[in-house]
Amino acid sequence: IARRRRGDFGRGGVARAGEGEKLHFSVVARALRYNAVFPKTLRTLLPAALVILKVAFNAQTRRVFDYLPPEESPPSEKFVGRRVLAPLRGREEVGIVMETARRSEVPQNKLLHIRKIFRDMPPLSKPALDLIRFCADYYCCPIGIAAFAAIPAPFRKSAECKIAPAEPCASVAVPPPELTPEQKNALNQATLDKGFAPHLIFGATGSGKTELYLRLAARALEAGKQALILAPEIHLTPQLESALRARFPERRVCVLHSGMPDRERARNWLAAQSGSAQVILGTRLAVFTPAPNLGVVIVDEEHDESFREAEQGLLFSARDLGVWRAKREGAAFFAGSATPSLESFQNALRGKYKLLRLQKTVLPAAKVSVELIPADNPRDGMTPAFLGALRESLEAEKSQALIFINRRGYAPALVCRGCGAAVECRKCAANMTAHKRGAELRCHWCGAASRPPAQCAACGADSFAPAGHGTQRVEEALARAFPKIGAARLDRDSLSRRGAFAAMRAEIADGTRRILVGTQIIAKGHDFPRLSFIGILNADAGLLSADFRAQERMFALLTQTLGRGTRNPSGCRAVIQTRHPEHPFYAELRRGDVEACWRRLLAERKKANLPPFSHLALLRAKSRDAEKLHNFLARAKKMSPSAAGVSVYDPVPDMAARVAGWHRAHILAQSHNRESLRRFLGEWVLRVEKGGKPTGIRWTIEVDPAGI
Repeated sequence: IARRRRGDFGRGGVARAGEGEKLHFSVVARALRYNAVFPKTLRTLLPAALVILKVAFNAQTRRVFDYLPPEESPPSEKFVGRRVLAPLRGREEVGIVMETARRSEVPQNKLLHIRKIFRDMPPLSKPALDLIRFCADYYCCPIGIAAFAAIPAPFRKSAECKIAPAEPCASVAVPPPELTPEQKNALNQATLDKGFAPHLIFGATGSGKTELYLRLAARALEAGKQALILAPEIHLTPQLESALRARFPERRVCVLHSGMPDRERARNWLAAQSGSAQVILGTRLAVFTPAPNLGVVIVDEEHDESFREAEQGLLFSARDLGVWRAKREGAAFFAGSATPSLESFQNALRGKYKLLRLQKTVLPAAKVSVELIPADNPRDGMTPAFLGALRESLEAEKSQALIFINRRGYAPALVCRGCGAAVECRKCAANMTAHKRGAELRCHWCGAASRPPAQCAACGADSFAPAGHGTQRVEEALARAFPKIGAARLDRDSLSRRGAFAAMRAEIADGTRRILVGTQIIAKGHDFPRLSFIGILNADAGLLSADFRAQERMFALLTQTLGRGTRNPSGCRAVIQTRHPEHPFYAELRRGDVEACWRRLLAERKKANLPPFSHLALLRAKSRDAEKLHNFLARAKKMSPSAAGVSVYDPVPDMAARVAGWHRAHILAQSHNRESLRRFLGEWVLRVEKGGKPTGIRWTIEVDPAGI
């Protein structure tokens, strides 16, 4: 090899070695690695022929690592987007090849070879890799974390994963219903054949938004495209899946959500990636599902916070990524809601989104009358007037009632009868919630459970009483008030067992359970055609919260709850128990005037310089040592770069200031310009990382936080 001249290299990635022998560049690279002696001319020529693979790993690092291809790989091998196995810090780890290069900052004799290329998963496409890069950049996330969030769990492991193709699922076609004039008008205004076009479907509950989604998906399929439909929560996907399979029996519909077995989810992911699945339905992570011919992206209940991942790993908004992806891939985008987020509503007012209105319900006779009852001297959380209204509604045969209270458990606190001190969680800055009539205490932040204490830690008294009301206590009170009528509790505790929700729905459907008590789980997407009464307790919590989004969230939640009554052709009576009946919030809610409430809240946000009139990001940190946390955030604040139009505030504790023994606090950065904030965050992250991380500190950046 050392005697070869420059002219001995052919174009095909091989060198002539005499007597017809062929020498691959991988062999030459191996010789370099072991410090073989080459003439100067060959050493200057060789780097241009090498291929450097830049690999991202599922780790908390913002860099990619350089490797040489496997030693036996053919010259024509395509590496970008491939899942590979490579040596990293003394171990073999799975990575994704993000790109290739001809040069590396790592000395050639220190470059290692990829150990293996997995062929159980086709390579990620350029649009998929672009989405990963955008996530890493915009959300200030390590690129490997973003890359591994985009692929199914079986492909994150260091082993081959053989997934058998799924068998087609047969279904019976159901003819589409006749469209209302409003639906026809909205469909005529929708733009699907001119590339990226964002729309907001502002449709009242029961106005037929789902039918519009089906028609939009059908138009995309007729054009030979794929449709991606996102639902906010797992338990809302079965209804959409049934509707899609009935409407498109000859098409393949694949579903992706975390409640499915990993291999089934991976099988559906592969079907979407290959294009054999034309309709893709899923929850927030489904936004990353590759689709080679994407025609439309639809986000149902686009305001729902379940579209945000705000706990761990990649902190992102699936709705916002859906917009970016539709724009990148030239697809139409539709966000639908009866109570759209203020950000989407403002985009529609400014003309950035085309506004499609659906104000009339599909069933004109369905009407919900809303009245307010003062919360004077309630017993077990309900006043005599409230119980009287409920009793009247249950007199009708087979009628059903829904009682909404967004607090699970028996009571939010267990307090000392002597001094009034509440029993607190030892690991969190929160009261323990009483469950099962106060016989058990649980922390709803960290999950810790315990028996009630024998004595009060503050005064030594030995008597305690539950304070406040949760779903268990309300259910118990209703069982006493209506002993002959079956009640059902629907919250996270009662529906935690597999199959519990399906069994409960069956009992509700056949009328066995006539009183339904639940949290926000029962507010979303369910049909209760026998519902004649809706009672709402503790709605004032949304008016008194320090969270600037609290009113928006509560109005959306109560609107959804009231929407459950629109399925009854005979109408439904709704009663709200409140201590603030004069608040404009309740006047807007009674009228069902979402737009009036949203315009009022937008005016308040504008005065306060809050989203959507500014853009926010948080540097969140936590530590088991409060002093270390304070010192870290103080240094991080000093490291923040000066940027025009970007304000950086002093560190403050989170609303949940201590959870599971971890003290938590944040620094808020705010700007009127999204791009200025993005550049600022990129520089700030680099500075904080270069400054070093003290032992016991965990920190991350949250862009566009749901709350502060």
